[in-house]
Amino acid sequence: MTMVITVISDNSIIMTVDKRVTKSNGLGRGVEVVSDDYKKIKIIKNKYIVTFAGRADIAEKAFEYIDAKIDGINNYIDPHQPKLYSFSSDDDYIGVEREAAIKLHSNNPEQEDLLRDETVNFIGREIAKQPLYYQFPQNLSKLYSKAIKRVDNIMIGNTTYSVVLSSAGVEEYNH
Repeated sequence: MTMVITVISDNSIIMTVDKRVTKSNGLGRGVEVVSDDYKKIKIIKNKYIVTFAGRADIAEKAFEYIDAKIDGINNYIDPHQPKLYSFSSDDDYIGVEREAAIKLHSNNPEQEDLLRDETVNFIGREIAKQPLYYQFPQNLSKLYSKAIKRVDNIMIGNTTYSVVLSSAGVEEYNH
């Protein structure tokens, strides 16, 4: 399972994801942690950020493809207006424009829905306590990291990586 929190805030996009990679031990015998230091967000030409939930080997091939085709992709995207698109097997990879997204990848959709709802509620409560503090993207990235770390699941790690993309550039945070 992977957990990704992505939000458009003013003129920036904040993306936070856990850094754990796991693999199945085979025949349903459990899960093995491969890494807690895998950056699941790819920064492309300091203008785009892409992440994934699912198999790391497939994501790496997708990242290679994006690198090879980025000049053609530039023709379709307005670099002055932040946009968040979600592509998922859930919607046949059509691409849905969003203002915020919390994505989890697991084999249990009911668990995903419960975790997503609980995470939204947690973030909302925390922002309500300190609205001025959370006006800053770097503080929001810390909150999203805290929200991810609260999930008690072997497939979601306790280390996170955040990228804030704005007109001022790219900022990276390891939590």
